[in-house]
Amino acid sequence: MDWSDAENCILQAIAALDENRPIRALSLSEQVITGYPDLLIGRLLRADALLRLDRAKEALEEAEYAVQLAPRDLHAQMLLAQAGEAAGRLGRAQQAWEAAVDLSRENPEIVREYARFMTVHRGPRPALEAARHAVELLPRDAAAWTILGQAQLRMKQWAEAEHSLQQALQIDPNDAQAQAAMAVFLHLRGREDSALALTRLLEGRKEAEQVVEAIRRDAKRRQLNRILVERGIDRPAADGKPAISRDMLILLVLIFLTCLIVPWLLLALWGLEPDQSMLVLSVVLAAIFALVFCRQWFLRR
Repeated sequence: MDWSDAENCILQAIAALDENRPIRALSLSEQVITGYPDLLIGRLLRADALLRLDRAKEALEEAEYAVQLAPRDLHAQMLLAQAGEAAGRLGRAQQAWEAAVDLSRENPEIVREYARFMTVHRGPRPALEAARHAVELLPRDAAAWTILGQAQLRMKQWAEAEHSLQQALQIDPNDAQAQAAMAVFLHLRGREDSALALTRLLEGRKEAEQVVEAIRRDAKRRQLNRILVERGIDRPAADGKPAISRDMLILLVLIFLTCLIVPWLLLALWGLEPDQSMLVLSVVLAAIFALVFCRQWFLRR
């Protein structure tokens, strides 16, 4: 492939990504890489296409190669951060996000994405610091206030979280992420009716469907528990487990066998010859002891 053909493939790959056609972009970028394996733009285009195709591990490998070619390239670091997050390599993703923030000279949008990553995946205190910094840089951005509210929820700073989420909804009342975060806040604070009302507003919003499903499922469970308590009905064992576990049955069998065998061992040590009546007596005593133990265990439950 000569350079003019490579340039043409690069332009077509960029257009394919703009049109959300990652398969075509991947094919074109691989043609470029075949002719120019160390060309940065080819590696970046391939990493981007793989990431959009949910091939996170391959995208991570490609982004790592791109960063090796150009450690101070902002686009390479951002792709590495996104691929690392998608592949579950959170430590590597954090390093890449921090490098991207530094290379961008604290570009507000990149700082906000770094704060989102920290809030979702890392410790609550550093996440809170990153979210506060994002809001300082973007005081009129609903997404930044939403991330701050989510970080405050993790720290159980209820009043501060409510204020941040109200700020987000005041800036953009239709922001799905802000509405979903507020629904989570209301749910955690026991305001079920308000939380469920918000989930109805979020119906059909793909970015909030997991939150909606989780809140509704938990609300149904709480309602069922409340009904059972009001009617004095005990819930069955969690996860459909039987009242007597397998371990308890094994323990009862061991107790029975121990009570059955010990008398025979003692008789053998004393040099006595057990007869049939002793066998019957041992079985009866072992069964009685096991049943008494079982009854006591049930009374303690």
